[in-house]
Amino acid sequence: MTADQTSEKGKLKAGYPKILVFLSAWWIQLLVAVFAGLIAACFADRLTLESADSASSTTVYIPLLSILAAVYALGASLLVGHTLQFVNNTAQEKASLYHRFRDVLYKLDDFLRAQDEDKLLVQTARATSWELKKAEREQFPLRDWEKRLVALGKAIEGYKKEEPESNLHLEIIGFLADCEYVHNELAICWIKQLVAPLLLRSAIKMLVLLSLLLLALFVILSLGHALPIEVQVAIPAFFVMAAILVSVELGLTVWRHVRDMTEESLSGGVGEKSMMDVVES
Repeated sequence: MTADQTSEKGKLKAGYPKILVFLSAWWIQLLVAVFAGLIAACFADRLTLESADSASSTTVYIPLLSILAAVYALGASLLVGHTLQFVNNTAQEKASLYHRFRDVLYKLDDFLRAQDEDKLLVQTARATSWELKKAEREQFPLRDWEKRLVALGKAIEGYKKEEPESNLHLEIIGFLADCEYVHNELAICWIKQLVAPLLLRSAIKMLVLLSLLLLALFVILSLGHALPIEVQVAIPAFFVMAAILVSVELGLTVWRHVRDMTEESLSGGVGEKSMMDVVES
């Protein structure tokens, strides 16, 4: 995944530093955290704590690790709760939009029943409505949306030439514009469903780090006097760096989510105008 993206006109859009994407990989985070721990261990003898005894050094790092454990626990619990609520709200929104999509098509069917069934435009519109209603909720957004409307677009063009004074095609286009709007909203729900596993992945990392941190606290409390100063310095450095990297990953995920949601909302109007362009042409 690249940090900079190019629009259809060839203009670069604002992106994010590639280094942030690189640091989001779990194995990179592990290597960087281990490296930070090793660097801290190498310079442990230059720290001000070197003059203190082993007991006082241990009592200094235990509160730091305890604070980190509280941060991990709080962050993971909040993130898991938010992810579950996020997924539940997205599923409910998608179900509601799907029923709304079908309701628009049923209203279109009711409108077409009142029209002359011998007209090609009416027959094509009814066939298109039938095909769209066959789509299951899990299939949205429809990747072949424009392809499904090709036959109806040709029928509208032919009807405009045959009966230029009639507004029948405008009424049909109005229903389809409503369908496209709902379809674009369903596409946004699809993006939300893609983001949910990314949020959960960060929560799982926090829980794993919390488990390792509790194990490290147990070891320090049990063998604190026997552990060299290098180990006592390396362990907090490892978990501090891991916390920073996971926080960066979480921030990047949220930023990408907000950006994609905003761009999808702003570009949603393009899909809604596709059938209206038939009228203006």
